[in-house]
Amino acid sequence: MNQSEEQLQVIIVDQEHMQDGSGADTPAYMIGPAEGIVLDASDYVIRIPSHLKGRRPNMIQLIVGKNEMYGADWRGEGGRYVLDRGTLRPLYQSKPFAGFISGQHIVLAIVQENPGGADGRIEVYPMWYSMVNVQ
Repeated sequence: MNQSEEQLQVIIVDQEHMQDGSGADTPAYMIGPAEGIVLDASDYVIRIPSHLKGRRPNMIQLIVGKNEMYGADWRGEGGRYVLDRGTLRPLYQSKPFAGFISGQHIVLAIVQENPGGADGRIEVYPMWYSMVNVQ
């Protein structure tokens, strides 16, 4: 059973929930179990680090665990994105997305992915990321 966008829980991208790597106690988003969510970045401006030389975000990443990494296309600045099994593609040979399951601790990120990085490696540059806890 697929839920319509109006029935999905919404995560609003903001500065308050952004992890900055400082070790500060940044709050996680809390959601209930669900087939999908809406990521709403309508009112958030992504700051591009100077070392990226203007490269913009191109992917939303969801990292649940070692074999549970997923990506969805970032269509440009802001907007609303449904993240579910129809939009999240498995990355790095992960199993298909099974929904947001109680007890999961998820990294949610807006990134710039460059598949043609140094030595042919995929380079990923997070521009915003946070934790999502599924209750």
